[in-house]
Amino acid sequence: MKTFLVASMLVASISFAPLAMATMSQADCQATWKKADVNSDGKMDGKEAKPFIDAMNVAKEKPMDSQGKSLQSGEFLKSCQAGTFDSVKL
Repeated sequence: MKTFLVASMLVASISFAPLAMATMSQADCQATWKKADVNSDGKMDGKEAKPFIDAMNVAKEKPMDSQGKSLQSGEFLKSCQAGTFDSVKL
């Protein structure tokens, strides 16, 4: 029984390890922001914001913009570091 519990805990820890490792660092998030904010105006809207807002919707995070069409850098970085944008490819 003890062996079964140890084996179960090992399998569980290995299963969740990729999720923990997938989250971007603060530096990665800032680099992603810089790349995505194409016109460097300090916010993302329209085509710039769409993949990130889509990811927020999937994660059931509500963008601060009431219309859900733009992102400010602080909001982006918070969601990014939480792992919301890990699957977004630019």
